[in-house]
Amino acid sequence: MKGYHREGLVIVTFGLLAGLGTFPLAFHATDAIPAGGDSWQNYWNLWWVKKALLDQHVNPYFTPDIYFPYGASLYFHTLNLAPAVIALPAAVTLGIPAAFNFLVFLSFVLSGYGAYRFALYVLEQVNHEGDVDADAIRLAAFIAAVAFVFSSYRYVHLFSHLDLLSTQWLPLYALFLLKVKDEAGWRNIAIASIFLAAAMLTAAYYMFFLLVFTALVVADLVLRRRRNALPQLLRISGVLAAFVIITSPVLIPMLVHGRTEGRTQNPAYDIDRFSTDALAFVVPSPLHSIWGPVVTPIYRLLMRPGSNIEIVAFLGFVPLALSLLGIKRYATMRKLWLPLAIVFAALALGPVLHIAGRVILPEISFLTPYSLLTLLPYGDIPRVPARYVVMTILCLAVMAGAGVCTLLKRRRPVVQRTVTAGLIILIVGENAVLPVAVMRPQEPAVFVQIRNDPRRVGVIEVPIPDDPGTYPERMMYQTIHNKPIYGGYLARGLPPLAFSAVPGFGQFKALSDTVDDVVIYNPAELPAISRAVLNFYSAGYVVIEKQLMDAPAAEKGRQIADGLFGPSARVYEDDRMLAYLVSPAETAAPIAVWLDTGWSYVERLPDRGPDGRPLRWHWMGERSRLGMISSEPTYARLKFTAQSFGRVRRMQFVDSGFVIATIPITPDRTDYETPVFQVPAGRKLIEINSLDGADSPGQDARRLSIAVYRLEVVR
Repeated sequence: MKGYHREGLVIVTFGLLAGLGTFPLAFHATDAIPAGGDSWQNYWNLWWVKKALLDQHVNPYFTPDIYFPYGASLYFHTLNLAPAVIALPAAVTLGIPAAFNFLVFLSFVLSGYGAYRFALYVLEQVNHEGDVDADAIRLAAFIAAVAFVFSSYRYVHLFSHLDLLSTQWLPLYALFLLKVKDEAGWRNIAIASIFLAAAMLTAAYYMFFLLVFTALVVADLVLRRRRNALPQLLRISGVLAAFVIITSPVLIPMLVHGRTEGRTQNPAYDIDRFSTDALAFVVPSPLHSIWGPVVTPIYRLLMRPGSNIEIVAFLGFVPLALSLLGIKRYATMRKLWLPLAIVFAALALGPVLHIAGRVILPEISFLTPYSLLTLLPYGDIPRVPARYVVMTILCLAVMAGAGVCTLLKRRRPVVQRTVTAGLIILIVGENAVLPVAVMRPQEPAVFVQIRNDPRRVGVIEVPIPDDPGTYPERMMYQTIHNKPIYGGYLARGLPPLAFSAVPGFGQFKALSDTVDDVVIYNPAELPAISRAVLNFYSAGYVVIEKQLMDAPAAEKGRQIADGLFGPSARVYEDDRMLAYLVSPAETAAPIAVWLDTGWSYVERLPDRGPDGRPLRWHWMGERSRLGMISSEPTYARLKFTAQSFGRVRRMQFVDSGFVIATIPITPDRTDYETPVFQVPAGRKLIEINSLDGADSPGQDARRLSIAVYRLEVVR
């Protein structure tokens, strides 16, 4: 019973520390969440997992309500599935804010308990001489856990990334991996594989980090034990095999689609801007209420274009000092945990070393640990190297615990407890961000009104940004109106529609009466075409968010909506929002074509083409689609200007399984046209395939095959 009492005391203490370390969040447990743009994305995750599993009984890794009407895969989105499932009772009974905060506090408690057990296991093993009493070791393990739980890394992610805040699986897996290595039997193998699976179903980053950790432990084992290591290696292999079996329903689709869906638009750019600076390991977080004003100028030096708070990698002065004591006293700390910490710190630096904002020895960047790791299959998918620092902090916490053992050995119990309390105050104090800023989910009346519409129709939100992450609160808005949206802020992927090229969307995207893209439309016909296209995509509402626009832009949005739908279509207006009902098209639309899915964003040059217009184009990958409407049966052909990427590629047009044409496209910009084909009355989609595939141009993650510069349908 005494052991259980101690374990319970550890858990309760971390619960109390979590409440203090996140003040005043506990007082807003059911009505607010930690402030941060990506917090709304994680808020949506909880809502969607609940809706998918309990309401619709569908696979949560696909949603039809984002990127409407085609839906979006969520295999490479930070879905945070495992914690979301754990929080389902809170979500059902108390609401999404309560579920969110439940996971915040759970992450502090479980991360603390897991790190405590992990550090305790390591410290008990290294105490060969028995000169440190059991109580001192437990207190040292507790200090190690505090150093991990209240690190600057976790505070950075408290304000945006609920998935990355859920660090509990890292020490728990590390603990049972060591047990697998040291002890025979299947129990530890099963538990370790479950924790590794939980890490993957929380944040794929953490699965990747733990696999690297496993590889390093295996390397250490082989180098030390050599031929005697075979039984241990077999047990570790059993962990990985069990993990693959457990996660195969998710892991297999990720492996299949990882090459196309897992990468961002420009992974090289992301990797560079989200690599930390070596100086960041010893510079406190700019979020800190005391340190912040002092170090903010330093972070301006450390950050590169596009960087953000992600590059914070502060290890803590107290854990660093304690680690020096532990390294000096214990050989295991020098031989295993220090090298592990250094490797993960090197990975956090990314492919090129930066010190105080300066690039150091870029000519040997191909030899850095991160560059070597990217040579592995899928090795470049984790796009934020700085996040590896969480593993450095975990290893550092163990070394700090060893240092505490050195401080506490042969001390009286009262001294041990006094030193422990002082260290807790210092560690939490140098990292905690207090008070924690919170934000409350708001329910704009317009979205409550839209929710009451029983139809399944899409909501177009204006302004339409180039980057879906510009307005993350729209993810929260969907949890209110419960209607599909055409955009959506996901961790990977862009909306499937090239909004600037689609009539009805294009005017609101550019806040213009025309569609300035590769297809040219007759201005007199464009309103009717736009209404027909919006009906094609089941649009039900256009909501103009005036608070996100200046007055002239908001007024232009109103004029466009009035021109398309008429002033009588206004169904709501206040000082922040203006909403229009999209009714079924009342007039027949002339024949028209537009770009549907599979097209990259529009690119432009000031050079003018043969038609006198500045050049603009869209690239397609292996396949794309065109939309087409006609109010009556007719015959038509497509005329277009195109060029292929790198080599001749055959462009195949397919209508309902029938091949309209297969046209070789050359790398030189050239005019082409299809044979005449039949166009029925109504709406249709034409499939376009690059029969010779697509390629990625250097660091550009896009798959490119054919660029279209101009497109028109001719009767």
